Amino acid sequence: MKYSSLALLSLASSAAALVRVPMKKHDDETFLANRREVIQEKFDQGLQDSGNVVVSNYENAQYYGEVSLGSPAQTFNVIFDSGSANLWVASKDCTSSNCRSHPKYDSSSSSTYAANGTAFNIEYGSGACTGYISQDTLNWAGLELEDQGFAEITDAGGMGVGYSVGK
Repeated sequence: MKYSSLALLSLASSAAALVRVPMKKHDDETFLANRREVIQEKFDQGLQDSGNVVVSNYENAQYYGEVSLGSPAQTFNVIFDSGSANLWVASKDCTSSNCRSHPKYDSSSSSTYAANGTAFNIEYGSGACTGYISQDTLNWAGLELEDQGFAEITDAGGMGVGYSVGK
């Protein structure tokens, strides 16, 4: 009995192996400088009036990490957002200005892609994005999930500045 308890304890501890997920943070100055054109295009629509806009700093607390989708792998930086359970990336079909500087998922380049086609629409405080659900192999922190559902975003036009800083 003593040995079976020890074996059970050993098995339980090995099943609860630690997985480390590398966290990253954007260099705010460089990243925002690179996004100036998109921001100006979205908000400077030839208006001649001026005014004040309140901009809040959210304590530089937007962290992201790397995931890959497909075979061969297509790599994306995604925000680890505790307020949303949705994984989404820009699709190669996304033409809105907010998708311009982001890597785009190309389903035709993946041998493990499976079409789902369910419509996807999500709204955040900074705006909405739309697309459709797809399935492919997801790699995250050394873990591989086959047939993982995720959204391919085809229109992020309503995202405003929020998507511009990494969403």
